[in-house]
Order: sequence, then structure tokens, then C-alpha cells
Amino acid sequence: MMTFMKQVMTLVLPLFAVGCGQSSNFNQIFVSSGQESSVDALLQRAEYLYDAGETDEALSTAKEAYSINSNNENSVVLLGFIHLSKAGIDSFQLAKKLINQTKTTSLLAESTGASSTLSDLKDLVGFEESTLAKLGTTSNSSLTYFKDFPVIVPSKASEARAAGVDVLYHVNQAISVVCPFVDSEARITAANGYADDDRHSEANCQSTTNIRKKSAKSHFLWAFAHLTEAIGFYNVLLYQSEGKTVPNIQSRADALNANSKSIPIAQITSYYSELVTAVNGIFPQDSSDSQLRAVLNDMKATALAFSRMAGIPTSVTSSVTNSISTIESKSKSVQG
Repeated sequence: MMTFMKQVMTLVLPLFAVGCGQSSNFNQIFVSSGQESSVDALLQRAEYLYDAGETDEALSTAKEAYSINSNNENSVVLLGFIHLSKAGIDSFQLAKKLINQTKTTSLLAESTGASSTLSDLKDLVGFEESTLAKLGTTSNSSLTYFKDFPVIVPSKASEARAAGVDVLYHVNQAISVVCPFVDSEARITAANGYADDDRHSEANCQSTTNIRKKSAKSHFLWAFAHLTEAIGFYNVLLYQSEGKTVPNIQSRADALNANSKSIPIAQITSYYSELVTAVNGIFPQDSSDSQLRAVLNDMKATALAFSRMAGIPTSVTSSVTNSISTIESKSKSVQG
């Protein structure tokens, strides 16, 4: 059986030929050679445990190595990928599916009766119905034409990340660990012309000054950690019941448009009021901590990471980039 890191190399070998150099890390002066030997031994054990399927002990061991020297690039990469594994994410299967699907369609392009790719991918990364329900408040309706289309009004992004959902916890741990080893240009900050993602700020993510030899691995991890969160939040925003092909909030709007003439005048106000309330809750205006803003930031971070990785198909990078404007268009169309 191939070891974990060999699997990484086999799948994305062309991506890892490029490294990004910076000056030596000043903090490295304070890590003794004995401590570095200890880190190396811990990482070897963590990798062995991971390959043996002992992910809990592998995570604990990798964390111990990281606590000794958080500037050790090998420690950062291994710990980040173990966190993704603990989240139940096979990032390499996700990458393969993403590449295969974007050969013929954009991330959010829809064929007749087909769900978007971000919706299709939710099961692959563990966002089941019960998980999505933890990321907001399910809103059911007693109105005749709405009752079959419950919607989820999302909580704030920061609250969702702290909601006890394993996928999001481990994804954000991976983001936190690897952030210092990611190019500053791949972060969502005001300096790069974006609305700040606080997780990427210099206060929470101080760039390493180490020489980086595994930049592609770090950016691969960065991309798919953010993509995973985007998939989860997207499927809350545009929640669709099992077996449905259209988001429930859109189904409510369509049902109202199709039946407005037959709805009694005494009820029509209730329909419009309930729809507007749901739309405003799902797509809040000017909210820096909304799941909508988080999805857009996550997709931008994914695209920026892909753009810094040699060997990523241009169709994938273009699809992620195009999906950002598509998400905005979708939210505006529902609001309209």
C-alpha cells in the first residue's frame, strides 16, 4: 500500500515542481536540533498511524509535532491533510470529480433538471441533510403552495463554523494551520482588493519567513479546504429537499408566480410577506459575516490558490472564477 504522502505525490505530482522561496525563518533559531529530530520522529509516526487508519492518534501525534515547531513545513502539510481526513473529505477524489465535471460544464451551469456541481458535491464532502440543518434554522410553511418547500435560514458564518459540525471544524483547522505557508496574494484581504476574511488577516495568519519547498501542496490544501466550506454554505443558501432539482426558495417563488391569480386576496399578502422574509434571511444585504459572503470569499480563495498551482486545468480555474459571478446572479434573481 502506498503511504499517505506517496498518494499525494502520485495524484498531483506535476503541481509540486514549483516552490516559493522566502528568507530563512528567524523563529527557527529557537528550535534546537534535538527538537527538530523529535519533530521528524513524530511526523514519521503520524504518517504511519494515518496510513494504518488510526486517524485520531495520527492527528494527536501531528499536533504534538506542530506544537514543537509550527514553522515546520512538513508538519503543517501533514497536519492539514489529516484534518481534512478527519472531516471525512477525500480531497483527491473531490479534485478528480471537480476536474471531470468541469471538462464539459462550468461549476454552476445547470442542464435541464440537473443540480449544480456545488450541490452535487455535498454528499462527497459529508454535508447531509442533518448536517445542513445545523448551519441555520429550518423554516417550514403552513401555506398551501409553500408547505412542500422548507428553507434553511442560515446562521452567521462565524456561528456556523462554531456549530459543532465536524466537517467545518476540521476544514477551518486546516485553513488556520496552512495559512502562514500560503502566498499573501491567495488570501482574501483588503490589501488584495477584497472584503476581508478575518481568518486570512495578518493578525490571525502571520506569514512564515521559512523557505517554502512545498508551496503547491499548501495551495492544494488551501483550495480544497475553502472549496469544502463553500459547498456546505452554498447548499444551505440554496437548499433543496431530497429528490428536488430546484432550490426550495426558488420553488416557493415559482409557485407563487404560477398560482398568484388563484390565491385568495386575504392570503396573498401572507405569501409575499413570507417569501420576502425568507429571501432576506437567506441573502442578507451588507452582511460581512453572512454565509453568502463566506461562499464568495471561499470561492475566491479557491480560484486564487488554483491560479498559483502549475498543472491545474484552466477549465477548473475558469469554472471557479465564473461561479463567483453566477452565485451573485443567482442570489439577485431570487431577491428580484
